[in-house]
Amino acid sequence: MASSDWINLIAAILVGGGTLFLGIMAWRTIRQSRSIQKAEKRERLLNEIIEWAIDVGKCAFEQKYDTVTGVSTEYFMRVSRANTLSRFNVVNARSEYVTNIASVFEKDLALHSAVKGVTQKLDDIINIIGAVLEGKTTPEKISESEISLYRCVGILTKEATKIKTRDIG
Repeated sequence: MASSDWINLIAAILVGGGTLFLGIMAWRTIRQSRSIQKAEKRERLLNEIIEWAIDVGKCAFEQKYDTVTGVSTEYFMRVSRANTLSRFNVVNARSEYVTNIASVFEKDLALHSAVKGVTQKLDDIINIIGAVLEGKTTPEKISESEISLYRCVGILTKEATKIKTRDIG
């Protein structure tokens, strides 16, 4: 073999090695990008769960009392409860979506349990407000249910936050 053949062989080996190295680095970069995207998706889904929980909590304690003259207290309270029921129904419409999001975190049973607890309490309070509007139960039941719902919201927020901080750390 002539020296030019040796130079061509070494050049071919270097080019092949360089190509192999670039291929490995591209594969690692793709893997890392997928990992980052997966972590971002998990965080985004946890944020949606937390936002929903906060919206549910706001419904429980967000009262809109306007100054009204010439209207009986009973009528005013009935309208106020109907507005509260409407707000609860709006956040309840997202319950199934949030339950599906929670299923992404299949290993975190506490999160599933907390989401289920909030959705059950949300259904309960909607039924209670409806029963109060129909005159089948007393308005005191609403306050009891709101407090219970708010506790469940706190538990859900804590569980989602635990997962978020665990994933970050």
